[in-house]
Order: sequence, then C-alpha cells, then structure tokens
Amino acid sequence: MTTKRLLPCLAALLLLAGCGAPRYQVNTDRTMFLSGYYQYGAGDRDLQLVVRGNPYPGLAKDEFDKIIEADAARGGLLQPPTRPRLHPDDSAKKNFSMVLAFNPVEPLDPQDLCDNRPSADAQSPEGDLTIIAAFCVSGKAVSHSTAWITTADPRSPALAKLIAGVKSELFRPDDAVQASGGDSGPQ
Repeated sequence: MTTKRLLPCLAALLLLAGCGAPRYQVNTDRTMFLSGYYQYGAGDRDLQLVVRGNPYPGLAKDEFDKIIEADAARGGLLQPPTRPRLHPDDSAKKNFSMVLAFNPVEPLDPQDLCDNRPSADAQSPEGDLTIIAAFCVSGKAVSHSTAWITTADPRSPALAKLIAGVKSELFRPDDAVQASGGDSGPQ
C-alpha cells in the first residue's frame, strides 16, 4: 500500500478509535485481481458463507449462524450484489467462500480461515466483539479484514451494520472506505 493510500486510512482509523461505532482494519492482498475474483465467483450469485465460532453462549450455534447470514444478505454497495448463504444454491462457485471468525481464542491468520484449520471455540464478548473475515478463492485468502464492535446483543443493528461493512470491504475495499465517508461503514 502506498503512503498516499495509507495516510487517509490511518486517519480514518484514528477517528473511529474513539467512537462506539464499528471499527475496521482493511488488509487486502492482490487487489489487482480482487474485482475479477468478485465478478466471476461472487457477483450476482450465491456465495458459500462459513461462520466460525459463536461468542454468545446463550444462543444456539445454528441460530447465531442464521442471524449472521441475514445480516450478510442485507443490501450493501456491491454491484452486482452477492448473496452469502450458509447453504448456497447451484449458482455458487465451488471454490469461492466468505469466512467469518468471531472472537477467535488464539491469534488467527486470515489464511487459516481459507485452509479450514481447526480453531478453538469463540470467547464470550467482554468488551469488543472481533471479526476476522476472509474472501477465499481455491483455498487462498485473496482479501481479508478485521473489524471490532462493542455490543452484547447478536441482534443489534450495530452488528448488522458491521457485517455489511465487512462484506463491502472484503470485496471492494476502496469503494467501502469511500462510501463510508470515514465513518462506521456503509450506510
């Protein structure tokens, strides 16, 4: 990332650090090919959604996964839109997925998400809820993002907004940062 692109990102992160709103750190590799991967494997079709962890012990894992699936399916800025699904239809490309890990216990590299490496169960949120996300193509993390929010409610509008922001940043990082206007994510 060039210094010209890094400075506005750092300024936006510092501005967000003092807010209770979602905070993102965008880490995208191979951006030159990201648009092509998205158009071919995710745009205007279902996309395999993998949810790892459930930081809410009082909520069944399948119920938590469905909440996240509904949040990921909401609107967004992506054109053509993608449809992240726990059980995608035949339109989904087999080697493409969006993986979200919630409050991983050990440090987790985004490539671990695409390698399907086992990880310990998620911790309960005490303070920030952390999401590590990856857009995986044929077992490689072609983009990844880390996001944080302070919320104790899995059904909160703030968590839904965070998931939408993570989705936008995974697939179109430059557009997501511009669209957010430097605030907490896509409107």
